[in-house]
Amino acid sequence: HDHVDVAKTYNNMGLVYEKLGEYKKALEYYQKSLEIKIKALGHDHVDVAKTYNNMGLVYEKLGEYKKALEYYQKSLEIKIKAL
Repeated sequence: HDHVDVAKTYNNMGLVYEKLGEYKKALEYYQKSLEIKIKALGHDHVDVAKTYNNMGLVYEKLGEYKKALEYYQKSLEIKIKAL
């Protein structure tokens, strides 16, 4: 189940859980998506950056601001290299 399409579905599920306010569940699905994307696409792919950004948003909503910054920073570093 390590296909990018599976990762996209996990990511979409994370988005829905986030909209429902179920932030821990959203992070769980973003993490599943992230692991597949890293295996399939590598650490420096823009899709990996998008997932890090999504996770940063959730941590921000949870009030875990240092963790949010950490994930935003990971996302930014990939985007700077890739774009």
